[in-house]
Amino acid sequence: MTDAIFELGKIEDATESNTALASILKILVHGEPEVVRTHMLPISDAWMRYELLTELYGAHGNDRDLGLLMKITPDEYFPDKEDIREQIFALRVRIASGWRSKPESEVMTSQYRERMLDKSMERLKSFRRNAAPAIFIFNELCLRIGYGDARVIQEAREMAGDDFDLRDRIVTAIAMGHARIPSPMRARKALEQVSLPKHRIEVLVTIATIESELGQQPVQDFLH
Repeated sequence: MTDAIFELGKIEDATESNTALASILKILVHGEPEVVRTHMLPISDAWMRYELLTELYGAHGNDRDLGLLMKITPDEYFPDKEDIREQIFALRVRIASGWRSKPESEVMTSQYRERMLDKSMERLKSFRRNAAPAIFIFNELCLRIGYGDARVIQEAREMAGDDFDLRDRIVTAIAMGHARIPSPMRARKALEQVSLPKHRIEVLVTIATIESELGQQPVQDFLH
């Protein structure tokens, strides 16, 4: 994960940097909670902090995380405050019962892949039928690529044209698909074609999570 931190330093936009940092911290929630609590401080976005604190509280049931969660001041992008209160109350009830969250698997089984591709195809048909904006279709094609559907890569490339960010998203989806097969080695090879730091971090975080899940190497204590 040292590579992800290196890429984080290349991001100049504050919002993109916060998003990338949050994605890195999320994989440390269960194993390194104190690291997450310390390094989430620079994240000013209320929703990102809410998500991280919710995951921390769900994983460890620590009242300190609950206290910070209750103090979050919603911003204009925050969902309905009443819904949030209900979500927090429901989580408190589960924690009181002894429940704790477990890390979710990033490995993509063949059954999961087929199910997601079927759902994706239904959305894609609906987008085309209803003349949805082109970016909706492009996003769906990238999802399919991430699920291992190589047949749509050329269509996605044609839609991306000369747009550097969109073309980078395609190779990112290819790398993500390799990672979740799971094949971290092939994902690292595909990562060589990914240019933008925000996209490289997305792939590196997924590879690190997969490798940890497979027991190939632990997620490094890289933020101490």
